[in-house]
Amino acid sequence: MSASFCSDIFFPKRCASCSRLIEVGSDETFCKECAETLIYDTRVDDRPPFKRIVSAFIYADAAAEVVRNMKHDYIPGTVDFAADRVYERIIAETDGEFDLVTFVPRYGKKIPYSSSMEMAKRISKRLNVPLGTKTVIKVRNIKSQTGCRSDKERRYVVPSAPGKRFSEDIKVTDMLYSCYALAEEGKDFSKELEAIKERYNGIIEGLKLKLSLDDRFEEIKKQFAAKAGKDYAASRGEFLN
Repeated sequence: MSASFCSDIFFPKRCASCSRLIEVGSDETFCKECAETLIYDTRVDDRPPFKRIVSAFIYADAAAEVVRNMKHDYIPGTVDFAADRVYERIIAETDGEFDLVTFVPRYGKKIPYSSSMEMAKRISKRLNVPLGTKTVIKVRNIKSQTGCRSDKERRYVVPSAPGKRFSEDIKVTDMLYSCYALAEEGKDFSKELEAIKERYNGIIEGLKLKLSLDDRFEEIKKQFAAKAGKDYAASRGEFLN
């Protein structure tokens, strides 16, 4: 009788998704029902600012439940399984040339582990690529966000217009002011408005959203031509957000 068989008897193995008992001696990570819901992800996304993004499964059903479970429990077998599947996807769909392997950090004083970090360690070792431990940083507790959460009655937050992407860039609000100034003078402002539209289209593309702001910009164009006012112009950034 093997040690792993004895371990399964005294510490029964459970499905990583639904926690049902798995047959003693089985090497499976999921029960049959959950395994059937796993959908392998065949995409390799070019999603700015990242050049390549791969994943093992579509985030749904059993795969989504595993992700949720791993946020609260560190289960080595599940982490091994997930890391293996991601590694296989990397090898199958890319040249394996990466600058580093990183992970989304887990925050919380009562959470001493990070399944994401453990997965990254395993993949980093197998790819022989450095592990970046501080590549993704926590921003949730910056002042502007803690202020939003300070009032329990607050339900909605309206983000401001997109700011500078780099030091020489122009904030969208300033672009709107400049665009409207031309409209107010009766000059052609189509080029300036198109630049603002392209800024938002870049955000839409970067987030892989399926939407269009064409109708919104047509309305803004009409209102600018009708000299709707500077306040109207400045508020379009928040409106479009």
